[in-house]
Amino acid sequence: MARLTILTRQEIDALYAIPSLDDEERSFLFSLDEEDRVTLDTLENDTARKVDYILQLGYYRAIGTFFLFSFQKVKADVEFIMQLYFPGEPFPKRQVSKNHHYQNRCAVMNQFGLKDADAGFQSQLLKEAKALAKRHVLPRFVLEELLTYCQLQNVLRPAYSSLQKIVSIALREERKRLVTKLYTDAGKGLRGQLDRLLANDELFYNLTLLKKDQKDFSTTEIKKSVAKQQLIIDIYRESQLLMPKLGISEQNIIYYANLAEFYSIQKLRRFADKNLARLYLLCYAHHRFLKINDHLVTSLIQKMTKYADGADSYQRSKIELMETVDTQLRNQAFQVMAINIDTRIPDDQVRAKAFEVVPLEGYKQFLKDFNKPNLDRDFYRWQYYGEIALTIKKNLRPLFKALEFSCTNDGLTQAVAFLRLHLEGNQSFRDYHYQDVPMDFCPQALRKFLTYKVSVDGQPPVKKVDGDRYESMVYHN
Repeated sequence: MARLTILTRQEIDALYAIPSLDDEERSFLFSLDEEDRVTLDTLENDTARKVDYILQLGYYRAIGTFFLFSFQKVKADVEFIMQLYFPGEPFPKRQVSKNHHYQNRCAVMNQFGLKDADAGFQSQLLKEAKALAKRHVLPRFVLEELLTYCQLQNVLRPAYSSLQKIVSIALREERKRLVTKLYTDAGKGLRGQLDRLLANDELFYNLTLLKKDQKDFSTTEIKKSVAKQQLIIDIYRESQLLMPKLGISEQNIIYYANLAEFYSIQKLRRFADKNLARLYLLCYAHHRFLKINDHLVTSLIQKMTKYADGADSYQRSKIELMETVDTQLRNQAFQVMAINIDTRIPDDQVRAKAFEVVPLEGYKQFLKDFNKPNLDRDFYRWQYYGEIALTIKKNLRPLFKALEFSCTNDGLTQAVAFLRLHLEGNQSFRDYHYQDVPMDFCPQALRKFLTYKVSVDGQPPVKKVDGDRYESMVYHN
């Protein structure tokens, strides 16, 4: 059976191969402190044993493990040590015995408080690996965490092949655990939905489309995203209840979702273990739903920002226009009043002269505009929202219906629920009584822009809520 590939050859060598050093690194790694010198004194005049000790000490400092080597294999390092500590002595002709090499290794281990990774510790490593796999089944993650664990426990890292085996077992058992839990805890309905995603050709085609992200914020693309969301919404709702029972982490959901995306639909269909394919599809549907929802939320924000910017521009242009009109009205009023005190104009011609400034047919409107110029900025903002109401409905209603909202404002929660109920029904907004429409979320100063009065069959006028503007206010919040 092929071993699990986790690290590259270069990464393996960095952990398990004798390091290649330059003189600056040798000066640091082969330096000796007082404890080292005491150890060397116990080796009497055996230069070869002393060199072997210094080599093992330096290599451990470099990469945290020990090696079997010959002096010829590490000749450059031996020559550096001989020149630094044993000048004038010849290059060691004989290799130290295995027993003496092991004794030097033990001396370095004692100095650093190190232990070997015996069978008991490797069992502990497997237990740790299984716990890590529940967090993330990425092999590299599990391996790197095991290496860190060894370091924290002051235990020499096991051979790479041993770690490969431990990681493989942990990942295999975690996958087996999830597959078993999925079969026992998922209802027949959910299992059937997952199976139909693969078995049904139309659903198979739609599942392929799910992999494509939303291209832009156009209405067409938004509707496509809503359709994709609706395709898997039932599976997602089931998964929300199932995922906690499976004990699967968010990282592992993403990992298995990526595997589902990596495999072609045909390969998923050919999986010998049907429950493994179900697991991949469940994670894919769960993760994909959240991603699609992110696209929809972003689309909603983008659209509302665009409409708000449009309202700002409309508001500015209207205010600028009204300020210009107001200035014109004031100039006309000044001219009319100046006529009254102009002694050059006969009294019987005053009215005629005034109508030259403001024509008779427009005089009443002039008085009305002059008496109360409309410079309320919010008036024009909500006038704009009313004018583009059809565009807002076309682009935002599909998003509003598809998304679920939660907020801390009770008034807004009531308004959202009311609007949802209204959009699902057939009742005209004008048929609602004012008191039936939740308005607590709307600032008091803005309510006048969302209401109007209407008289029916000669009855006294009653206050109503403008449905178009109300809908925009809900979206705006």
